[in-house]
Amino acid sequence: MSNDDTLQKQLSELEPVKLIFLINLLIKKQPHLEAAILEQLIQWQAEESGCAPIMSELPIHLDTKAIQQLVRHGGDIESLLATVPQYLSLQQGHTALILLEAVTVGLLEVALATFHKISQDKASHADFVAQANYIRLLSDMSELWADSFLKTVLSHKSRQLWQQKLTVWQAQLAHYMVYVFDTALDALQFNWDYLPLQQILQGQTQQPLWQESNLLADWTDEQVDTGQPYDADALINRYLRILKEQGRYQEYLYLAQADGRDYESVMMLLQLGQVTEAIKRYREGLYAETEINQLRSAFAQVGEMI
Repeated sequence: MSNDDTLQKQLSELEPVKLIFLINLLIKKQPHLEAAILEQLIQWQAEESGCAPIMSELPIHLDTKAIQQLVRHGGDIESLLATVPQYLSLQQGHTALILLEAVTVGLLEVALATFHKISQDKASHADFVAQANYIRLLSDMSELWADSFLKTVLSHKSRQLWQQKLTVWQAQLAHYMVYVFDTALDALQFNWDYLPLQQILQGQTQQPLWQESNLLADWTDEQVDTGQPYDADALINRYLRILKEQGRYQEYLYLAQADGRDYESVMMLLQLGQVTEAIKRYREGLYAETEINQLRSAFAQVGEMI
């Protein structure tokens, strides 16, 4: 019998308590094994359920150090990030933020090391592949950060603390000409309590939130406070999506109208069964060719030809 067979036999005969003790002993002597074991356990859980972890089984109390270690050692980051929308749907936004912070800290550690290596002209082809992957993951995470900030009730002080952390991370990346957290910072600065946004959502004004500007051209490494977000159009898209997800349809209509979103306004009116108002709004608006085709199809479904 080979050594491998002997080990397998001995492990199979171990009592569960002794097996747990052995695993903990190995982790104590080889800390990097913890991340690999955690990743395997998550994978088994997903396989047993036939999908991603069931929402009701998502842990509320997270081991942030274990998550950071998992990320540092090349764990399945995308599976971790896939749980963020699930936490948000369960109104566990604070847990989602804790998870995002742990993944961000772990990923930045390895990403910055790679970016530095490339900046010193000491990189291999694999380093450049890794760089592209890190930037993609960080960009995806910025989107999740933004959603989390807009779907979680945060105090003013809490938002300031998050803004400080994101600003530090952004500065670290900017040293290597990487800018990914603007979306998240926009959501923090221009949250639901932003007064002009509140006035629109309450139907008090139809003035657009922000005017067109040369913000992109004027933006530098040290972003100046211009009074409007880095990407206003993307932020308004996010507002509208979240309002729709939360069933805040009248606020959706107010914002869409204020921002000149004729297509979105008409489609929402049709969804709400306000066909007469939808026809009126359609005749007053301007649309792209693809939008006209989609609107015709939507009107046809309610028995109207346009």
